[in-house]
Amino acid sequence: MTLAKIVKSNSHVEYVAQVMRPGEVDRAPAPADYAFGAFVAVPRSDGGVAVGVVFDTTLVNPEFGALGPRLTTGAELQTLAPDQLPETATLIGVLLLGARSANGEVTQGVVAHALSVGDAVHGLEEAEFRAFHDADDGLRAAYLPLLLAHGHPLTSELALAITQRLVEAFPDHAGAVAVLRDSIAWRTRIEAAG
Repeated sequence: MTLAKIVKSNSHVEYVAQVMRPGEVDRAPAPADYAFGAFVAVPRSDGGVAVGVVFDTTLVNPEFGALGPRLTTGAELQTLAPDQLPETATLIGVLLLGARSANGEVTQGVVAHALSVGDAVHGLEEAEFRAFHDADDGLRAAYLPLLLAHGHPLTSELALAITQRLVEAFPDHAGAVAVLRDSIAWRTRIEAAG
């Protein structure tokens, strides 16, 4: 399912995507589809996908603060000017964590190729989430240092949410992931106190 489309970047790994509205796709995504911590995939021209995670949401409403009388209501405007596009939007921040090549090879960390404006953002299915983290020698989450160094105020909470999801997806590695999660939680408390 197409959740959003890339509208800008803030850096090589941080992108902003506009969530699809009713009428732009067959089924508009529900807020749970692009919730905090949701993993996403952005198809690339080489057949692979960039893998990222939703880490922020911004609501855009140009009418906020525009006080004063209106000549028409929103309902009347749809009748009088049906081609007028709504100016409100939901934007999501997507942090790239790695990629999967066309042959299924997974790399985690900084993605070599930048995304483009207009690229479609899809939800990552559970099997794809597992494949992105599954390694021959166990569980792989090599992107966590990149995530924690990102500097956004919510990255520690995001790392905690991801590690919780990893515990659920990989019960055989729950002990190791729990140690990692506890370390991140401790670091978060220390940084908050300092």
